[in-house]
Amino acid sequence: MTIGDKYISGGLPLLRAGLSTVILISIAIEHPKIWFSDSYNMEDEFEKMSDTPKENHPMYQDGIFTYSEFSFTVRLEAEILTIRWDEISLIRAYKIDQLAYDCIVIEIHLREMFFTINDETAGHMKFMDTASENLPGFKEDWFFVVAFPAFETNLTTIYKKQAVHDEDTTDYKNS
Repeated sequence: MTIGDKYISGGLPLLRAGLSTVILISIAIEHPKIWFSDSYNMEDEFEKMSDTPKENHPMYQDGIFTYSEFSFTVRLEAEILTIRWDEISLIRAYKIDQLAYDCIVIEIHLREMFFTINDETAGHMKFMDTASENLPGFKEDWFFVVAFPAFETNLTTIYKKQAVHDEDTTDYKNS
């Protein structure tokens, strides 16, 4: 196409490309979630969780645990343990940085051994809720203390059995 003595056909594709780029940038600036959304948005996850009953989340189902009045049973890889709540001497949690995300690890200490579960363990949150009901002095806000800030270890003691020493015997008492 020629206007006057100028040949302009070669410029039309560039004009179209430039106009398209301006329009796409304008849309991206006005609506950033359409183009630049996080792969994992914590606020959206909290909103979804608050709208869904706890019992519908796998982490709030029994998972590897079963419960009775004074104890719980946990199915580990090598064995099945039945543990009385008063046998627990310490529960602590921390995070392991796995580059793209963190893994929350929970250690459950007994008198002569301990085992760990993590945030991928089926039923881990129901276990923690049930532990908070059965262990006096359990730190209720443990999750937010451990989870934030991200990519920090945040080692936190959630529960510690208080030792009471008598003259004749050593006895443990929850406080």
